Amino acid sequence: DPDYRFDLDFWIGRSYQYGLEFDKALKYYAQYRDKLLAKPNYQGRDKVDLKEVERKILECNNGKEFVANPKNFSIVNLGREINSEFEDYAPVLTASEDEIVFTTRRRDGNLNENVYDDNKPYEDVFFASKSGGKWTRAKNIGTTVNTKFNNSNAALSADGKTLYLYNDEGNGDIYVSERQADGTWGVPEALPGLINSSYREESVSVSTDGDVLYFSSERPGGFGGSDIYVCTKDSKGEWAKVKNLGTKINTEFNDDNPFIDYDNKTLYFSSRGRKGMGGYDVFKATLLNPDKNEWSEPENLGFPINTPDDDIQFVSTKDGQRAYYASVREDGMGYQDIY
Repeated sequence: DPDYRFDLDFWIGRSYQYGLEFDKALKYYAQYRDKLLAKPNYQGRDKVDLKEVERKILECNNGKEFVANPKNFSIVNLGREINSEFEDYAPVLTASEDEIVFTTRRRDGNLNENVYDDNKPYEDVFFASKSGGKWTRAKNIGTTVNTKFNNSNAALSADGKTLYLYNDEGNGDIYVSERQADGTWGVPEALPGLINSSYREESVSVSTDGDVLYFSSERPGGFGGSDIYVCTKDSKGEWAKVKNLGTKINTEFNDDNPFIDYDNKTLYFSSRGRKGMGGYDVFKATLLNPDKNEWSEPENLGFPINTPDDDIQFVSTKDGQRAYYASVREDGMGYQDIY
């Protein structure tokens, strides 16, 4: 029944796009676009705007190109020790790769027996360590870091001593917790300086020397959605100078989850804009001139790292041979998993 719902063709197109069947997706997106153009004054709740349809058509054409030229990567699920049947994401690791901290919405081990508005458990921060080349079963990081409500990690220093966290305060702020002498984590405190605002700050990455911090924010003055900013320390060692990374990195869409590599000049980030194939895609750019905030043209990491779904929170390893990130894939344990 073509009249069942005005935007039905659009959603059929979406499902084919998720399934990497781009030609079928393009056919349904084109049908929906024709319908939209034929009824320009239609204002029903089941309407998807033309701008979004055009973006999806662009993503499918990008997807066809990326899948036809796959890059040489193997994508491996971290397995049942780390992933659950719920969402598991935001992996951060020490430089030695023997400890992982991540966010999960699993029921097992969650500090809150109730559920969030979407009927799934609240976010909690979990951790695991590697022994004999294998991950131990992940455990809740504990009540000092986790509360009864949403708690998420954002970054871990290379030495594993400083944990950056996302907290719902002030529409979303970055907090920091220091590891104590006995190995436990200290009470998280709001990151001092100019990084937190009354708007949402969600993800963060710190250079290996600890003097430069990249973060995402929805504060005014950006280019649309969340933008990526850089903050440097002043002579007193305080976070004092904040700069938007500019249009080379940021788009009118959401740009998020920066990770500055161990060389302090390669930036990985996820974007819903640019030349993507759907959802968030992972991109890479190089810092050409720090004083002038000059970056190379961001490059899509391609297929199979990126998919038509969200591919986010990409962190590289010290030797540059591996990276960890969150993705939604066929071989997942359920929802989002860490790969």
